[in-house]
Amino acid sequence: MLTNYIEKINSIVQEIDPILGKCSRLSSEGQQYEAGIKEVRAQCVKIKESFDKNLKFAENINQILMNMNKLLDEIKSMPMAGLKLISPDSTYKFKVNILSIIDNEQAVQSEPVHTSQSGYKLALSCSIYLDQQNQTRYVSISFKILCGEFDTILSWPFVYPITLAILDLTKAKRNIEYSISWKSRTATLHQPLRNQNSVIHIERFCSVDTLIKNRNSYLQDDFMFIQMHIDFMEPGVNVTFDKDRPMITEDSIQRSIATNIATK
Repeated sequence: MLTNYIEKINSIVQEIDPILGKCSRLSSEGQQYEAGIKEVRAQCVKIKESFDKNLKFAENINQILMNMNKLLDEIKSMPMAGLKLISPDSTYKFKVNILSIIDNEQAVQSEPVHTSQSGYKLALSCSIYLDQQNQTRYVSISFKILCGEFDTILSWPFVYPITLAILDLTKAKRNIEYSISWKSRTATLHQPLRNQNSVIHIERFCSVDTLIKNRNSYLQDDFMFIQMHIDFMEPGVNVTFDKDRPMITEDSIQRSIATNIATK
């Protein structure tokens, strides 16, 4: 009887041994799988961290690009640094204190003004001219073309009619005007070869006494406003200029003071 039990036990042991071996192998494989899963999880964490960093970096880059675009738009909407442009109506106004130029006896220079971002570079100046014969003082106004950055791509000579005026500040608008034509001024209106061309100088633009007597019309707190208008619609068409005859206006005041003399 005992022998039978022993044989059965041995038989069971023989069957259990392979099972235990399989269990051991499965346990070992499970540990390997678990280690692999842990490694995959660690890699996933690293990938997520890297993705988050890259996403943050991309967001920062995008913000930088947006700021740059905004800055570029602002720059485009602004005139070039230090660049003064004429108004959309093709005018430029130069404010001058008449007492200052009388007392200092020195010319006042306007800032350079450009006809466009890549246009002609111009300037005005104002001074007092004393006629030695009759001891009469006149407001003298000069116009000149300066060397500009874009002169090589511009058309020359400068053939656009120019009108200089001392503005009437009342509603009457009886401006004291003088016209400059390119036809007899080709030397001064060609492309500047140095810093500037020769100056177009109107010595007797208007007598000082006339401005003082009519200060309510032409002066505001002792300031007069000199306007330069450029007619870009008429480039040298039907423009005449007589250097011995100043421009005549319909106003009686202007007729009496329009004794301008153009330089040769």
